Amino acid sequence: MTSPVGCKLTQKTMSRRPDDEEPAENMSEKLGASSGGCGDGDDVEGQIPRARAPESFLMRHLGNPKYLLPLIAVVFLTALHFNGFLAKRADVDLSDAFEFFRPRPVPLTLDERVDRILSSSPLIDTHIDLPIFARALYQNHIYNENFTVPFKEGGMVGNIDIPRLQTGRVGGVFWSVFTSCPPTGLDPNEEFKDEVYYESIHDTIQQIDVMKRLVRAYPHDFGWATSSREFEQVFKSSRGRKVASVLGIEGLHQIGNSPAAIRLFYEVGVRYITLTHNCNNQYADGALVEKPHWGGLNPILGPQLIQEFNRLGMIVDLSHVSPATMRDVLIVTKAPVIFSHSSAYALTNHPRNVPDDVLELVKKNGGVVQINFAPDFITQTGDGKATLEDVADHVAYIGEKIGWEHVGFGSDFDGIPTVPVGLEDVSKYPALVKELLTRGISDDDVRRVTGLNVLRVWREVERIAKDIQLEEDQELEDDVKRINLDSKMDL
Repeated sequence: MTSPVGCKLTQKTMSRRPDDEEPAENMSEKLGASSGGCGDGDDVEGQIPRARAPESFLMRHLGNPKYLLPLIAVVFLTALHFNGFLAKRADVDLSDAFEFFRPRPVPLTLDERVDRILSSSPLIDTHIDLPIFARALYQNHIYNENFTVPFKEGGMVGNIDIPRLQTGRVGGVFWSVFTSCPPTGLDPNEEFKDEVYYESIHDTIQQIDVMKRLVRAYPHDFGWATSSREFEQVFKSSRGRKVASVLGIEGLHQIGNSPAAIRLFYEVGVRYITLTHNCNNQYADGALVEKPHWGGLNPILGPQLIQEFNRLGMIVDLSHVSPATMRDVLIVTKAPVIFSHSSAYALTNHPRNVPDDVLELVKKNGGVVQINFAPDFITQTGDGKATLEDVADHVAYIGEKIGWEHVGFGSDFDGIPTVPVGLEDVSKYPALVKELLTRGISDDDVRRVTGLNVLRVWREVERIAKDIQLEEDQELEDDVKRINLDSKMDL
């Protein structure tokens, strides 16, 4: 048994400062400590514990959150600094070394990707025939209840109404101002006279008016755009809730041989004109005319008119024109063109579609082909039946052949007698976008297809027009009939 004095000595020894600590074996020798400790099993104050190795500063404080968390932060920041230092010195990227610390993003579903695409960029349809539909069914009386109720609340005959536009996430439309071609079978010397086109001009003015009134009547759902910048502003300011609205004219028979009419139509919001409809005119040949008149562009008036389009900033639309006209225009135009509602001839050999050699010219020109949804343009069955997948086939064909920068949507809704299964109206656009994503087309390329390609073309047309106007701003003048003045004429 150790004496009480020895136990007191042990207590005193164990209370020494850490700097005075001695090895455990020396301490035992000095105290003469035995394995029995102080007393015979008594709980004696000051009993010598089993000797322990001295603790370092790190070991004493590592378990204390007060010190541990700052220590981890210092180590992490030092590592980041070291990473940047080495990257600068060795021209290497060590970011992969910290991949473990990065959060793993959860992949978006297809529906979420569709939503992200249509929220961030406008879906644009470059050819919808609502104006002629309003004329044919409602005689342009858009304030009558039989028009306003179904148009505003849904269920309207055809492919368009406000609820379906909203469901389809449609961001913008080029509304087609269409009037029929003049009667066919005229004497060749009479075919292109001004008088032949008077009714066409008259009806065109009425169709422009009805569409402008319609947009004005629903200011929360539509917004006018006369430039690419205004178009984007309508989409962004309304967060996609408004349909940015632009006008397009479907054939030069609607200008009555007058370049002056083109300029006036531009002033009221028309931003593209199709060079022909299903008839020839004094400027170009159409695709569905049995006998061509010019063999393409009129060799004199045609290039002059294209130059006026380029100077003015009017987009050239090559839908409805003959393949020869397509090739001629793509040689002489300084600005990119559009096909507002045509498809790929290689998949469906309809004369309204675009041949492969012309597609290559479109690529060089920087233009865009907007796919038509008419079943006869997208299938070879001849039974008027088609599907959403057929439309996607044409989009994919052109995108893969000449690039995703050169294809888009031009449905021809309200202007075609039948529609594809799955694309019955404008509300089905998200399903088409989803189908493109399902085929492995990237989100960025789908954005190009849905609308960015059209905006790119429009911006380039505007830029070229400004350049031309800076160099020489002379309009193409009309050739008007001479007026014979005499003394009897009342002026």
